[in-house]
Amino acid sequence: MKAPIFLFGSGRCGSTLLQRAINAHPEVVMYGEHEGFLGPVANSYHKLTQTKDVERFVFGDEAVSPDLIHGPIKDSNVDICWVNNFTREDVYREHRNLVLNLLTRGLDLDEVHWGFKEIRYRKGQHTLWFLREMFPNCQFVILLRDPLDTIVSGFLAWENPAALLQEENRVMTMARKRIDGWNEKYGYLMNYARKNSDGLLVVKYEELVRDPAHWMQQIFSLLDLETPQLALDMFSHRVASTTDDPQRTELVSIVSEALRQTGNDEFKALAGELGYV
Repeated sequence: MKAPIFLFGSGRCGSTLLQRAINAHPEVVMYGEHEGFLGPVANSYHKLTQTKDVERFVFGDEAVSPDLIHGPIKDSNVDICWVNNFTREDVYREHRNLVLNLLTRGLDLDEVHWGFKEIRYRKGQHTLWFLREMFPNCQFVILLRDPLDTIVSGFLAWENPAALLQEENRVMTMARKRIDGWNEKYGYLMNYARKNSDGLLVVKYEELVRDPAHWMQQIFSLLDLETPQLALDMFSHRVASTTDDPQRTELVSIVSEALRQTGNDEFKALAGELGYV
């Protein structure tokens, strides 16, 4: 199997633009979002492989053979509360097959690098660890964007900004929630990146659109591929751009104030570390 490539970010970070550019290469198929369904799958795998009691009572020396309860129970004195009939190898195979069966249908994995982009993975999940466990040669791209621009773009793309601006307090409340959401996603992604830098590239949207040739070369080099001209051509077309919206200036002012007032110390530390202040 050729190396998979997975793109992570937040809504309105430019992930669709980058997804299109990556798909410009004939040897790459990067699918879109899937509602973050791998979060619970990853947590399932983590529970079944990293939990001490499962290791002890299902896979370890204290495991009770399932033969004991196949048919009439044979020994009333044996504690059967942890009896299961699967192995560690079963757990690995079935979780891996689930991902492959859902996300690589119809692909020749010896001919193309497959992957997806997703904006819904966050703290409390084990998704990146899980994907590396399933596919050790996989490559990760984390796409960052200034939280101010991300949040404002989200208001313009997903809300009715003219109506929303009639309720400034509501905008402020929503902005605070989206600040926390930005932190939940990038806090998780960057925490993983700090500990696992191999096979992983962190890209800032602002730098990507300023110098797409450099950054696309960096991305395709993860797969030992050359950058096709079509990938660079994608940057002449913005996907659902909100930069010219007439409500943008007012929203920038409100969100900037929400950022200034935020009491989320984790967010402030992360944004400062990434150069977004």
